[in-house]
Amino acid sequence: MRPPIPAEDRSPRVSRVVAEALVRRQGPRRIVTRAARLGLSPALTRAMVVACGASALDVDGLAARQRPTS
Repeated sequence: MRPPIPAEDRSPRVSRVVAEALVRRQGPRRIVTRAARLGLSPALTRAMVVACGASALDVDGLAARQRPTS
């Protein structure tokens, strides 16, 4: 296993990986694969998967936008 890459040396940045995963609606397997290829730590990878999964499951905002206004 490779050592984690320092944050300042990562390319692309973790925030960009998360943003791309959200926009492209990538599943956990794809996120884990990309994180492993970038050499991200297991803890950071898990946090990315949880964050993206939570965002995908957030239906509160969707339901509020679909309700008709009276």
